Amino acid sequence: MVRRRDVLGLAAAAAPTLLHGADEAALQWLRDAAAQTLPAFPAKAPAVVLFDEQTTTVEEDGVVVERHLYAVKVLNNEGRNSAYAGESYVRKAGKIRELRAWLIQTDGVVHRYGKDKVTEHGGPGGGVLYDEYRTALIDASRDAAPGAIFGFESVLESRTVFTQFIWQFQRGLPVMVSRFRLALPPGWEYKVTTLRHADIPAQASGNTFTWELRDLPFMERESGGPRVASLAPKITVGFFPPAGTRSEGRVIRNWTDVADWNAELADPQAVPDAAIESKVKELTAGANSKWEKLRAISRYVQSLKYVAIFTGVAKGGGYRPRPAAEVFAKARGDCKDKVTLMPAMLKVIGLESRYLSIFSGDHTYAGPKWASPHQFNHAILAVKVSDAVQSPAVVEVEGIGRLLIFDPTDPDVRLCDLPGHEQGSWALICGAGGKPVRMPVIPALANVMQRMLTMKLAADGGVTGQLREITTGALGSVERELYRELNPEDYRKRLEHWVSASAPGSELSGLTPKDADSGEFTLDVAFANPRFAWRMNQRLLAVRPPRCCGRSAPMSPSPDASAHCCWMQRCWWREQWWNCPPGSPWMRFRSR
Repeated sequence: MVRRRDVLGLAAAAAPTLLHGADEAALQWLRDAAAQTLPAFPAKAPAVVLFDEQTTTVEEDGVVVERHLYAVKVLNNEGRNSAYAGESYVRKAGKIRELRAWLIQTDGVVHRYGKDKVTEHGGPGGGVLYDEYRTALIDASRDAAPGAIFGFESVLESRTVFTQFIWQFQRGLPVMVSRFRLALPPGWEYKVTTLRHADIPAQASGNTFTWELRDLPFMERESGGPRVASLAPKITVGFFPPAGTRSEGRVIRNWTDVADWNAELADPQAVPDAAIESKVKELTAGANSKWEKLRAISRYVQSLKYVAIFTGVAKGGGYRPRPAAEVFAKARGDCKDKVTLMPAMLKVIGLESRYLSIFSGDHTYAGPKWASPHQFNHAILAVKVSDAVQSPAVVEVEGIGRLLIFDPTDPDVRLCDLPGHEQGSWALICGAGGKPVRMPVIPALANVMQRMLTMKLAADGGVTGQLREITTGALGSVERELYRELNPEDYRKRLEHWVSASAPGSELSGLTPKDADSGEFTLDVAFANPRFAWRMNQRLLAVRPPRCCGRSAPMSPSPDASAHCCWMQRCWWREQWWNCPPGSPWMRFRSR
């Protein structure tokens, strides 16, 4: 999906030049920000944002000009990483008119960073073969000592895909002043939505409107907690030209507009060709029901390699999937490509499905209050099913029917399950009657680990053991991912280490993983230990039962109070059965 204008990385530090007199007028806003009296901040706050202002000017022809002024004061060594400037744009649709920065040292000396200190970044990575995004950066972190003040000014020109903007007032650091200003042509209108904050009244001056917040406290990041972007106050602004006026960007007024627009891009691409029809027949040849056919198709689409190529982004190309025939022929694609191929394959067996837009990575991010494609970065699928299908991943949607939610991109989460970061999230059903729908939450008892251990103890103290571990739901997905990502030798070594840690001195003698279509992941392990028990007074065999410890560290409570997280200890079911030497009168275990 289209990525937001986030800084992608830090450039290598560039040596600054001293300030010249010609820059003094342009620097006045930074001196004013530096002169304000600051309150005390928490010791964990690495820096404080003194001033953050963006002025967005919409021109009659659809060109958007954004001027950004930003000033930050470094409070400690960790805060030096805040001394950088970064602006992102889309090639062929935008350009950076200006990017310059200044650093005021604690002794009052001012250094200037001009065009010769700007580095540009972008290109493939993380499964992306090609994209049109670029980020221009100025990094002053190596020059910024605690107490220094860094500021930058940028001017970005672009053409927008949608007539909407987002302004996030805070990104974690404490903020003294944060301001967004919108300038529209005469006769144009706007609509603002405030998120994670009480409504913020606009200050109007002609066709220019300003929203401002002050004195925002430090937002400490919590391990396992929501993203700052999901908690920070923000406004979303949609702007609309007068009736009858052509707009360069797509005008979005409500969820119907978003659902229809997404369907216009995706639905024409989900058409099966002869090759797809032939593949579906091959995949479902042994299936006895539509459910078995659905399961076979879902496994096939999940197995395709994830590859993203972003072109034509300025015209919505980042949202438009490739034709199903092309995705099938190349056996690769990104999330929206897979969500186009699978409906085409389902049409062959007579199943209907709907394209869903969702935010991946944080189930608290998206919500129904603001109608916008900007809320989403991922695509999943909703398959229409009958009452015979009983699954916690099914939602009932008025006017549409029963929908089984499925993510074809995640190779480890099976049908009837959902990735944890999507459960409980809001997603948009695209097409006719489309609307935001809350995603189901899979019950806790669907995420189970069962361990059954059988031990045979010999008279000489040796032992042989058989362990069967069955995981389902999210726990099954973890084990499935581990098995998929490691080569057979490394996977065996990991299990050998686990066995020896659980029962010291034991060696692995057999290993059989099994990934069932039902979603269960079964692991059968055989091991032996010739010196597991020891004799006491030639009359007793003393043993220490295996601990069956976890293969990954369990979650533990945070040492500090948590505002947004609920920590729980991981647990599992386990049974141990012992086959004692012949003639043994009894066996007693002592716990400690």
